Amino acid sequence: MATETEGTSSLLIFLTTASVTTLSWFFLFPHTPTLPIPFLFKTPRISHSKSTSRTIITNLLLLHTLFILHRIILLAPPNLFTRLGLSVGTPTDAIRSLLLAASPDGTLPERVEMLLKRLGSAEMRIIYVKFGHETLSACVFCSTYFDFALYAFTGVFLEYLREAAVIGLVTIKSTSLERYRSVAIGVLIAAAAGEAYWLTTVGITIPREGKPSNPVMWYDVLTLLRQLLFLFLPLIVHFILPPSPLRITQEILNSYNPTVPNPSSPGVQLPPAITTMHDLINRLQLLRYSRGAFGRIGSGSSSTQDFWWAREREMGAWVREDEDVKKVAKGLGMDYQQTSSGSNGENAGVKVGELRANARRAVGALFRGFAPSTYWTPSSQR
Repeated sequence: MATETEGTSSLLIFLTTASVTTLSWFFLFPHTPTLPIPFLFKTPRISHSKSTSRTIITNLLLLHTLFILHRIILLAPPNLFTRLGLSVGTPTDAIRSLLLAASPDGTLPERVEMLLKRLGSAEMRIIYVKFGHETLSACVFCSTYFDFALYAFTGVFLEYLREAAVIGLVTIKSTSLERYRSVAIGVLIAAAAGEAYWLTTVGITIPREGKPSNPVMWYDVLTLLRQLLFLFLPLIVHFILPPSPLRITQEILNSYNPTVPNPSSPGVQLPPAITTMHDLINRLQLLRYSRGAFGRIGSGSSSTQDFWWAREREMGAWVREDEDVKKVAKGLGMDYQQTSSGSNGENAGVKVGELRANARRAVGALFRGFAPSTYWTPSSQR
């Protein structure tokens, strides 16, 4: 009767908690999964263009939160001594008498009998405290400490693996939270290693008969802490931590078109910075290639360098004039020859190979780096 009452109260607690969580979820995040917290961060979180995927992840996190709450409230690890209010040092016969008195048919299930038989050993009671009720009562083939530890850690490892997958989902590329993936996974790995180390090394003292003091039920405590970690870690990563700043890449710069306003484009918010970055990229490319060109023109260099560059030019000419090289380059779409078309000298055109045409376009783009910046003003006009 007491068990049914406890089960009903736990179910009511879970339903109440789930209802409050669900309603709060939709009140806090009705339209966007972004949660601005100005007192934690100086700048508000940026609304991302790919909000659909983040909204889906937010809804999945709601299901994950309800799942963890269900495990905490309704699927808490059973504990024989805590449930009966007994000391871990209580004799097995006394425990059996209490269970038989509560049994409706005066018999005990086979698993309970096996558990009571194992609890006759002090070592098994230590294993019960460290690895829990299910490990000692469900693992039929286990006989040594290593067997019970392996059986208990297998289920725990799978739980950590599941949460690692949840973290991977929360930190996918479209959420701009991928930089926190390694940190969150590191937290899970550290928690798993710490839990395994503590359970295998903590000392347990079984109280003598008649003493009500009990050791800490470490398996139950660590299970609760583990579930709380699984509950809050994805929520912190998804809602609390700020997203990664926009990376100024060539793709973003090329996508900027000042004639076509796009509210989601960073160019609408920072047009001067985008224009400056365009000019800066051209100037950096020009500087990069100019440094190598200075050594090839020969002015100001030593005679040894002049001889070396002259030798390089001569060898390059040999390679370009080789007929086999021309055929291979043309077959690869890298033709560099110049061929004339037309019969009259005045009307004759010059057909440039693809590689040479690309090189000319690149040089033409570099020439734009010589143009002065729009922010530069002569000293006489300041």
